[in-house]
Amino acid sequence: MCASSSGSQAQIEHGSVIVVGDAAEPRSEPRRKEPTEASVLSEVVRHLPLRSFVLDIGAGIGTQTMALARGVHATGGRVYAFEAQRRLFYMLASNVAIDSHFNVHCHHAAVGAVARDSTTSERREDEPRLVTLDSLALPRLDLVRLAVDASVAETLEGGRRTLQRWMPVLCVAQAKSSPRLHRTLFELGYRVFRLNRAHLICIHPARAMIGFAGFEEVMALAGD
Repeated sequence: MCASSSGSQAQIEHGSVIVVGDAAEPRSEPRRKEPTEASVLSEVVRHLPLRSFVLDIGAGIGTQTMALARGVHATGGRVYAFEAQRRLFYMLASNVAIDSHFNVHCHHAAVGAVARDSTTSERREDEPRLVTLDSLALPRLDLVRLAVDASVAETLEGGRRTLQRWMPVLCVAQAKSSPRLHRTLFELGYRVFRLNRAHLICIHPARAMIGFAGFEEVMALAGD
């Protein structure tokens, strides 16, 4: 795949990425204040089993996707990246191809509460497929990165069977408090920790591989 002629190529920590206009994820110097999403994901990946399955939902242009791919490559792991915005999806797929991450599978799809089984002719040209975690029928699942703003709770609702079966580690981009999201996580048996103002890490007791004693544990919230 090719980027548009207005695109430029930039070097980041995990390889080359195509950056086009205002659709690109902001680039900044590494944050001094820990922990960051990237640092925690790197630590989690070190503890994943062989041939792990990782989902990056809301992958954007693939910055974290490529970091995850590099982290699980040596142990035979795979990363499935989902991006609903067509323009970002094209850049995601291009960036993954440029850096030869052959263990990444890119999908132009939105992951939500309900799957919609429709053909390409039934959708608008720029409209993504709608799938659920459960509809993917994954043979296993070890880590899920969720960066889908207000639809995180819907994504989890569409994956209850999968989450209950595999109990993956969840890294959730969630700046605002969401009682519905927290309630869903607690119903699924997760312990929820706040990493920073924008991210949660959710660990099921069955995967107590990493200690999070130094992080604030989020308690159940009443109301919606």
